[in-house]
Amino acid sequence: MSVPNFLTAFRIFCAPFLYVYITMASWDWALFLCFLCGFSDFLDGYVARLLRQSSKFGKIFDPVADKILVSTLYFALYVKNEVPFIFLLVIFLRDVFLVLG
Repeated sequence: MSVPNFLTAFRIFCAPFLYVYITMASWDWALFLCFLCGFSDFLDGYVARLLRQSSKFGKIFDPVADKILVSTLYFALYVKNEVPFIFLLVIFLRDVFLVLG
C-alpha cells in the first residue's frame, strides 16, 4: 500500500475515535484527532503529487474519507446537542448531492 493510500485509510480508521472523543466530551483529544486527520489529508495529497502516485483507491476513497470524517464530526456534535438537527441535515444532504453529482 502506498503512503498516500495508507494516510487515506488512516483517516477512515480515525472516524469512530473522533465520534467517541466528542461524545465523551474529550475535547482535547477530539481537537488533536481533527488536526491529525487534517494534516494527513494535506500530507497524502502532497506526497502523491511529489511521488507522482495515483491510484483508483485514492481517487475514490480520498474524498470518501473526507466525507466520513466531516459527517462523523457533525453527527457527534448533534448527539452532544452542540449543533441543531437542521445543520446536520444540511451537511448530510450536501454530501449526498456531491456524491450523486
